Amino acid sequence: MTLANNLRLRRSHLKLSQKGLAEKAGVSQQLIHALEAGTARSSRFIDRISAALECAPADIDPAFGLPTAARTQENPARAPELPRELPVFAADQSFSAALPDPEDAIDFIPRPFPLQNMRRAYGVMVLGNAMRPEFEAGDYVLVNPYLPPLADTSCVFSGEGNEGRRLMIARLVAETADAWTVRLWNADTPKAAEQGLSRQHWQFCHRIIGRYCRK
Repeated sequence: MTLANNLRLRRSHLKLSQKGLAEKAGVSQQLIHALEAGTARSSRFIDRISAALECAPADIDPAFGLPTAARTQENPARAPELPRELPVFAADQSFSAALPDPEDAIDFIPRPFPLQNMRRAYGVMVLGNAMRPEFEAGDYVLVNPYLPPLADTSCVFSGEGNEGRRLMIARLVAETADAWTVRLWNADTPKAAEQGLSRQHWQFCHRIIGRYCRK
């Protein structure tokens, strides 16, 4: 049986909801959902999840402990296949790594056609009104991290915040070797409307190619 089936059956046997299992294992509910849906085919937290399910890791994930090559040989026909769902993160969400990990996603949506072959593509949920009317709170912006930065386009920037790395949505005005010049359509103060982001702290600029509207 597959990881998704094993996890779902064991969780149901213990009468745990996805949220209950996530809380017991100390992981996100989005991760449990992704594993049961088959979006995520494994996780570094399998040992923690199996402990919460009172079983061995291999009882949940048959490939647990196997090298990557063995996992590929287990189902060679599906190995190159990309996940059918796109991970979505939240603007201003904090991360410990340089780029967000799908296991930290707050949601998953069907992978849109323009991003079908983009392995590192992702979405970001707009939280505020700083980019109205281009993006409304609740919209999902779609990001292609392989496209180079382009002036007069809206982008997702990844950089250091007070609580770790975070994501920011802004319009790229210009760039130099040291900084990005960006604009917010509806900034809280005139000073914040157009500002410079140091590339030492904001290393990544990924172009937005579209959005899913909240309405």
